[in-house]
Amino acid sequence: MIFDVNGVHFRLFYGDELYLVRINGRTENWKKIESSQVTINGKKYAKTRIIYKAFNARWDIDSDERLSHEMLTDLNYMIKMNYPNHH
Repeated sequence: MIFDVNGVHFRLFYGDELYLVRINGRTENWKKIESSQVTINGKKYAKTRIIYKAFNARWDIDSDERLSHEMLTDLNYMIKMNYPNHH
């Protein structure tokens, strides 16, 4: 699934493999994100926030809201439901 966070495209595989996607016409270049933080337009985000945003498009990633235990539990459930053979 390709999704957008503040104008930057990402692709999610297996629920926890995150790739930065640069789209140039019909060509997509992917770069796997190995670190736990990602910089988007000069602002750092935890990788889990970006993955949570992939499953919750209406959630404001720029809010001061921390990912609660319940939110992380929901995220793990969504990953298992969408990628059942990989976890």
